[in-house]
Amino acid sequence: LSDPLKYSSHWSGGYSFDSRSCDVPVELIVSNLDQMFEINEMKNILFNVFCDHVMVLHISMSLQPDGS
Repeated sequence: LSDPLKYSSHWSGGYSFDSRSCDVPVELIVSNLDQMFEINEMKNILFNVFCDHVMVLHISMSLQPDGS
């Protein structure tokens, strides 16, 4: 995808930066993803969206019991 950001929501609020928390890993769960994309394509979209802001170590995806 040439522009994965057009598929994402943008947060327009402000943020504060604390340099002491730069190396603290976090686990982020993203849900309610568009099912029209293949899994590998969605992983690529998520990676491209987040890597502009944070270091991405791993992306895993799983299907919910309802198949979504």
